[in-house]
Amino acid sequence: MYLIETAHLIEDGRFIGQFAPDLSEGETAITASGRTTTPFPRVDISTRRKALNTEKRINAWLFDNAIKEAMARKDDFNLSQLQCADPSNPTIADKNMAELYLFLRRTVVKM
Repeated sequence: MYLIETAHLIEDGRFIGQFAPDLSEGETAITASGRTTTPFPRVDISTRRKALNTEKRINAWLFDNAIKEAMARKDDFNLSQLQCADPSNPTIADKNMAELYLFLRRTVVKM
């Protein structure tokens, strides 16, 4: 039997295994493979238009970093899926995939 565990740690003030909504503007996170993301984009939800633009910036940040992660891992299978997603209008599944790919740290423990 194998058990998959996820890690949620903080190291040097950066988030490891935390998802994008936990980040503030300008913060970086450590990806599952140990890479550092680009700084999290500006967040402004004071009006509907600004909130929509913030969502677009966050989606672009998420997919850009997920694609860079796949390239760094030389993971052509996931890279092709991430490149086919439309960051300007992603499905919930696309966003979940990108987020999990970036931040889910798995440790396989043989029991």
